Amino acid sequence: MNCVLIIPALEPPPTFPGFIRELIKNGFRRIVVVNDGSAAPWENIFAEVKAAGATVLRHKENRGKGAALKTAFVHCLEEDTATDAFITADCDGQHKMEDIKKVLYSLEKYPDSIVLGTRAFDRETPKKSYLGNLTAAFFAKNLYGINVGDTQTGLRGLPYAYAPVLCRIPGQRFEYEINMLIDAARRHIPIRTVAIKTVYINENAASHYRPVRDSLRVSLCFLTNIGRKT
Repeated sequence: MNCVLIIPALEPPPTFPGFIRELIKNGFRRIVVVNDGSAAPWENIFAEVKAAGATVLRHKENRGKGAALKTAFVHCLEEDTATDAFITADCDGQHKMEDIKKVLYSLEKYPDSIVLGTRAFDRETPKKSYLGNLTAAFFAKNLYGINVGDTQTGLRGLPYAYAPVLCRIPGQRFEYEINMLIDAARRHIPIRTVAIKTVYINENAASHYRPVRDSLRVSLCFLTNIGRKT
């Protein structure tokens, strides 16, 4: 399967270039990283990422995770290279190689589906992750029939045929990933899940998710999508 791995990145950790090299060593040859307005001290990290073999796109200012993903999708469509699917992953070290491969294997088996790498959540989960996902899962199930416990996972497998729609789905920040699931459910695109390890580094300190503001944004996006057509 010809797959492009997409990683939005805002001020990633020093381990990020090593992660890129590990991905390439494991067969992920086409990697698109979007520098979403990181400050100047991070330029060396992105230079290393580019030297390792990834394509690096750049937003001059921070525009949000959704905007970064859409920038990558547009780039891949314009590149017009034979592609079957995308895998999206985060830059903060949460997604392990074995789990990224799990998503790839599921995509190969179900090429017309969206595949989510889903984490388990319990009381030991950092509050910023637990609160957002608990809220999102409730609305997803009760308003749209999307029965997945981890609606905000950044590890996703997406069919290439869905790319033109992905470029048009509204949302610039974390709500974009919710809008994606709502749109897929309305289009009757199967949403499948694979269990992945729950990895939090320093209480998920590297995450740019803002518990109150972004949880409210996610909740509002569920409510405002009611009645909206695809």
